[in-house]
Amino acid sequence: MKKNINKSRILSKTVEYRITDKEVTAYKFIKKTNLFFSFIKNVSDAALNHKNKINWIVSVKPGSIILQARPVSLNGSKKVESDIISILDNGLRMITDKKNKAYPEHFNIDSLKIISDLCSIGDSNIGINRKKFELNYKLIDNINNIMGTNYIDYGSIEGKLDAINIHTKPKISVYDALTGKAIRCYFDESMLDYIISAMGKRVSIYGQIRYKKNGSPISVDIEEIDIFPPQNELPKFKDIIGLYKN
Repeated sequence: MKKNINKSRILSKTVEYRITDKEVTAYKFIKKTNLFFSFIKNVSDAALNHKNKINWIVSVKPGSIILQARPVSLNGSKKVESDIISILDNGLRMITDKKNKAYPEHFNIDSLKIISDLCSIGDSNIGINRKKFELNYKLIDNINNIMGTNYIDYGSIEGKLDAINIHTKPKISVYDALTGKAIRCYFDESMLDYIISAMGKRVSIYGQIRYKKNGSPISVDIEEIDIFPPQNELPKFKDIIGLYKN
């Protein structure tokens, strides 16, 4: 279920991202900013067709850790630019509303996952139209309710690695050996070469798993991945019996 956007609040021409931690390491700063830009790009890509693409123009407020991102339509459409700001504004209002359980318009599971990741690595906020949307641990419960997540735990899944997507946050699709359904699995870019070598193969993935209320997995943050040997390389029954005889 998705709700329509409300364009009555369109005032701002920028989206502002503010890191509010008292201290932030270089690693966290890079991770936070990458996630922020992945988020706004993911939503704008979902909202626009190939004829209405935009670039995000970035500026930094002097003397602060505040980034400003301004959408600029490649075909000069002011309507497209204002629509994107409105979509982000309405979507963030819905996410931060504890009573809301509906997906905001043009927000997909990847958008929500990115925001959840931002919330998990320290305090920050996104500002639109003088409204600041606080991103912290408290917001993760709201996001899980929207995604239908009942709990998060560490575990493993097995299945066939079928697709790789590095468009925004790197992820793969693994088809669960038990259900046959595709599960989104997010990975760090340092794993890319190994992930590519696993294409089309049966794998075991370990990491933090988000589960639906019925216990079926939604997504995995990969920490370890192992490739199973091909079927023709597995030991045969007679070979195993032979080991016991010896």
